[in-house]
Amino acid sequence: KAYHLIKSAESKFQEINNMEMGEIRIGASDTACKYFLIAYLEKFSEQYPGIKIRVINRTSPQLLNLLKTGSVDLAIVTLPVSDSDIQVEPFITVEDIFVASYKFAPLKDKDISLDTLGRYPILLLEGKSATRRNIDNYLKQHGIEIAPEIELESNDLLVDFARIGLGIACVLKESALEEIQRGNLFEVKLKEGLPPRKLGICFMKNISLSRAALTFIRMLQSIPSS
Repeated sequence: KAYHLIKSAESKFQEINNMEMGEIRIGASDTACKYFLIAYLEKFSEQYPGIKIRVINRTSPQLLNLLKTGSVDLAIVTLPVSDSDIQVEPFITVEDIFVASYKFAPLKDKDISLDTLGRYPILLLEGKSATRRNIDNYLKQHGIEIAPEIELESNDLLVDFARIGLGIACVLKESALEEIQRGNLFEVKLKEGLPPRKLGICFMKNISLSRAALTFIRMLQSIPSS
C-alpha cells in the first residue's frame, strides 16, 4: 500500500512538472483582467488545459495583502510597490484619460488646464485604489484638489456614467475607446496631461513559485510594453 502511495505521488509530481495538472492563483483588478489579461488567460488555458486558473479581483492594495497572506501566487498591480518582501517585474505602461459626453461639448478639441477641469463635476475611482491615489498625488503636485462628484469602484461604470452626462470621468484609455469611436464620448485634452501609469507583476521573494505560475509570468512578459 505504501509503495502504491509513493508511486501515485511520484506520478502526480510528474504531471505537475509536465504542466498536465496544477493550479495558478492570479490577483488583478477587473479592469486589468478585461483589457490586458483575458487574451493571455485564454492562451494559457488552451496550452495547458490541465492547469486550473483562479482569478481574484481586488484593488492593488488589497491584492498586495492577498499576496502576503498566500491567497494568490502573483498579482498585477499599479506601481510603485515599496514592500521589500515583494518582487516586482515590469508588465505594461497604461494611459488614463478624462472623457466626457457632448453635454460638455464646449470642451471638445480644446486644451484645458487642471484648474479649469476642477470647475466641472468630476467622476473618479474610489480613494482606496492605487490609481486614484496616483491621480490625487498628481493633482496635488499641480496645486489642485478635486472633490469628485461621484466615486465608483468600477472603471467601466465610470465610462457609463460619463456617457449619460453625469460628469467628466478619469478612466483607463482602453476602456473608453469604444464609446469614443461611437461618438458617445470624447477625450478632454489637458494642457498638463496625465502621466502614464505602470502595472507590475508582483510575487513574494521568499516563496518558490510553481512551474505553472512561472510559465504564466513568462507569457505576460512576452507582451510588448506600450
